[in-house]
Amino acid sequence: MIENHAREVQGITPEDYLFYGALMQGYIYQEMAEAVRFRPYGSGMLIWMYNDCWPETGWTVIDYYLTRKLDYYPLRRAFAPHKMIIREKENGKVVLKVMNETQEAQNLQLEVGFCGWGEQIPSWTRTKRIPEIVLMRHSAWEYEMTQDEKSMLRESRSERYVSEEQEADTEYGRRAECGFWFVRCLNHPEYETAISMRALFRQEKFPDAEISVSSEIVGKDSIRLILTSREFIPSVVLRCQDDRTHLSDNAFFLLPGEEKEVWVYGTREVPEAVPVQFQNEKGEKKRSCANKENFEDFW
Repeated sequence: MIENHAREVQGITPEDYLFYGALMQGYIYQEMAEAVRFRPYGSGMLIWMYNDCWPETGWTVIDYYLTRKLDYYPLRRAFAPHKMIIREKENGKVVLKVMNETQEAQNLQLEVGFCGWGEQIPSWTRTKRIPEIVLMRHSAWEYEMTQDEKSMLRESRSERYVSEEQEADTEYGRRAECGFWFVRCLNHPEYETAISMRALFRQEKFPDAEISVSSEIVGKDSIRLILTSREFIPSVVLRCQDDRTHLSDNAFFLLPGEEKEVWVYGTREVPEAVPVQFQNEKGEKKRSCANKENFEDFW
């Protein structure tokens, strides 16, 4: 899975193997859980296994000492009672599903959009507001974007950044149209922003990016972090000296210009925010689920 989705494993250090192994386990768990929740006949999912009853190196997301491993966080997001999933299907359809697995109905203000980038082109986004919906308790709502909506959101590939010579360059045009769909809730922060990008990170060349972090100590031993980036970052990991530190989230993406709030509990140490490095795949190579055509069927 590391080699399929993230990077080469030849010559990898033991520390990096553990890091990328946990990261990809979390994202693949997330893929499976969201695939079940996205389908109309999926009722739930059990994983093997959640925690360890003895100290060892295993595939659990919580270890014997109740440490939350890195793969805990993507799985936790996948099982959230307030959940949004957006998918681009093989036929070109873009489908959004919103779920409210709680006892209270909610009025939701949603915004869908497209985030794109290319070589020498900064990340850009364009959005469209969806009329307010009422989501009853223990219910789901689906929405399929029209062709006009898709065209309007994708055509914004900013002419400000593209010269006439570049626009005429077919290869450049292909690179400049990399991107994905996203949906965010404007009035209920418990609904995490969702993106259509899957865990096939090696298929994309992501723009270089830097993370801005502001921190505020709240109470005796809690820290509130706000993370932002001018570019899209597919995966950010917060590193703490003590891996037993509890975080409200980890191993998450950052949309350009969007603020991400994370809480750190039980310490006054401000974690280091690290963009995960993925190797863009070069050349043809056989992989177990190596292309977008097979990935939907694989899960």
